[in-house]
Amino acid sequence: VFPSILSAKFEKLGTQVQEAEAAGCSGIHVDVMDGQFVPPITFGAPIVRAVRASTSLLIDVHMMVIDPDKHFEELAEAGANSITVHYEALTDVFEALEQLEYLGLRKSIAIRPHTEVHSLYPVLERLDQVLIMSVEPGYGGQKFIPQTIGKIKRLGSEISKQGVNVEIQVDGGINVDTISDVAKVGIDIAVVGSALFNDSFTVEEGFKSIMQAAEGIED
Repeated sequence: VFPSILSAKFEKLGTQVQEAEAAGCSGIHVDVMDGQFVPPITFGAPIVRAVRASTSLLIDVHMMVIDPDKHFEELAEAGANSITVHYEALTDVFEALEQLEYLGLRKSIAIRPHTEVHSLYPVLERLDQVLIMSVEPGYGGQKFIPQTIGKIKRLGSEISKQGVNVEIQVDGGINVDTISDVAKVGIDIAVVGSALFNDSFTVEEGFKSIMQAAEGIED
């Protein structure tokens, strides 16, 4: 489970990141939006730097921006370990992956709900991770799109067929009601927002509930 800091309380960011690490989260998901690829404008390198100061966990930056390659070096210097770029935002996929490799970053590509997974089959061997968006990127709190399950299955089959080591991450609408569905079809990482960062319970309680739901354990 990677918590999405888009749902964290900004004034308590460092504390909530530390709470997520203490609870057992294995990485931190940072959304970067430029107001063009998606409507909102959010975090950039300064927030990545602030998160890095609060944790030693892997920081995975999800770039929802036009011309993402212009920002790779700055994000790497700020402390990012993994960069996820949108397939739909790239003019040259191979060039972007080469840049990420040169900077020593994990290479990840995201696809929006309307983009088919077969678009990525030719580059799977170059990737460390594929992020399947289970909502339209840009806003938190959306409902999980059920067709995502089929996409995860198809991608998993192709990864096995090619014999490559690529993790599958899913992001959007993941909560105690939906995580078991994606866990069953073989994802590696679930990005979770308001089901972890919520005024109704602590981060630790949210994490425990998510993990129990993923494993099919009733309270």
